[in-house]
This record gives sequence, C-alpha cells and structure tokens, in this order.
Amino acid sequence: MSKGVIVLSRTVGDVVLGNVLVKNIKLQHPDIELDYIVEKKYEDLIKYNPNISNIISIDNTDDEFDKILKLVSSPIYDYVFFAQQTNAIDNSWHQSPHFGKSHLVNFYAKRCNIKILDYKLELFIDNIPVTIDFQNHHPNVWIHTTTLADVKDWDRFGELVFELKNLGFNVYQVGLPSDKLLPDVKLITKPLLDVVKLFKQGECDLFIGLDSGLSYIAAATNIPQICIMGATIPETSAPYGENVTILLSDTLKECREKRNNIRCHGISGGKCEFKTKCINKITVNQVLDKVKSILEKEEIKNE
Repeated sequence: MSKGVIVLSRTVGDVVLGNVLVKNIKLQHPDIELDYIVEKKYEDLIKYNPNISNIISIDNTDDEFDKILKLVSSPIYDYVFFAQQTNAIDNSWHQSPHFGKSHLVNFYAKRCNIKILDYKLELFIDNIPVTIDFQNHHPNVWIHTTTLADVKDWDRFGELVFELKNLGFNVYQVGLPSDKLLPDVKLITKPLLDVVKLFKQGECDLFIGLDSGLSYIAAATNIPQICIMGATIPETSAPYGENVTILLSDTLKECREKRNNIRCHGISGGKCEFKTKCINKITVNQVLDKVKSILEKEEIKNE
C-alpha cells in the first residue's frame, strides 16, 4: 500500500472540490492511503469522506505554509497532491489563455497530475446520523447575499425578497452574523456542517446564491438553485450539477471577448473597463423567471 497527502486547505468551494479530487485520486490509485491537509474551519466538509485516512488540521494556510511544506516533504509520503493555490498570480492560472477555458477542478487535477473521471460533487453527509431540530416553513427560498468580493455581490436581493414573498415564499437568509441583514428576513447563522445537514434534511426548497462556497454546498446536496454570476466566468468557477441554474449578465459578452474569457477582477481592482458592477445588470424579473421555471419542474413542499 502506498501513502499520499493532498493539500487543498481553504475556502468552502475549494474544499468541496477537494472531495472530487480525493475520489479521483482513489480511482487512479486504488491502494493509496490518503491524508488531507485542511484549515480547521473547513474540516467538517471532508471529515466524513471514507476515502480519507487521516485529516491534518491547520489554523491558517498563509501563516503555516512552511509547516505545510515540511509535512508534505515527509518521507512517509509516496505521493504529494499539492492543489492549493499559493498567491494572487497562481490564483489566476486556471483562467489564463495558456490553461484553456477549463473549470477550476480541472486546474487542481492538473496540479495533482491526475485526470477527473468522475466530476460529481459530494459531501458524504449520508454518513451523518444527526437530525437538527429546525423551525422552518414551506414553501421557502434560502438566499446567500455576500461573497468575499463585492464585485460578485448582487445588490438587488432586497427587491427580490419582496417579490418572492408576493409569490408565497418564506424567505431565509443564510450566512454570517456580519452579513448585512435584509429587512423582514430571518438570518440563519448556524455552523457550516449544520447548514449542510439542513440542506440534506430538505429544509431548503430553493437556494438563490452567488459565486460562493454555499452555492457549491447546495450543488453537492442536490438542492435546486439559481446561481447569480458577474465578473467571474461560469465555465471556470461556477458550481455544477443537474439542479444548478446559472444566471449570467448579458453585458459580460463584450467584456469577455476583450479579456479572452479571463475573469474580470472588478472595479475594486480598477480593472473594469466599463466602470460598472456588471452583476447588477441582472434584473429581479430575470431571477423570478428562473424561479418560475424551476417551480414548473420541481415539487415544492407547502405547509
């Protein structure tokens, strides 16, 4: 038996993709015993993966990078799968013309010298026996309004909530206590694993989010979702799955052609040639049209 270690240690979406990498490493190295290095706050996203033998937790990737290098240099490892991005330049490689218009998971696979044979997003939460008591009302929509970059945040959620309530939905906002709370909406700030469990329990009927980790969790738990995107390119960074609907601003077409499909880093970096926040070109009615389309296909609870 050989022994390996994978490093993909931070951000929710990336660690969800880490489960995809682990699965495909095992497909190509069936006899490998695999350790995983991850930041403690994301550990719950991989702890139930049966293909991981041992989890090595760290506090912060940047602060403990020397420690990571020392760990992966250990002679106990026959294979090192170093998928982790290390700096701003590295972070843009998967969207460069040299890499192709490929999804981030393929970028990580290339770094690990493996091929992706099975792309399915999974969190292995069927192995979690606990049920959370949660006072929820159906039909409902859960929304996530805040990412790590303002240029990816859609500023029309307040208007959307009003229209969703007119359609008869109960609306919940899921996120951090520091997120700006929308009026007349209950904020769900439970720990990450609890949110995963609630998704799995079927507490969320429809998820509307952004290019963020929670959208990946919704995709991995097969929750019907609408992912609103601007300044990032769906082909390279969007969550994917049979229940994922991507809503992209039409105004990005000209911008994408100018940039050879490399994602825009937005007005915060002074690189937006249009001097605007393109995601806000998406209207509330466009989102509502997607909601109605999903309602025609999905059986939503009503209680």
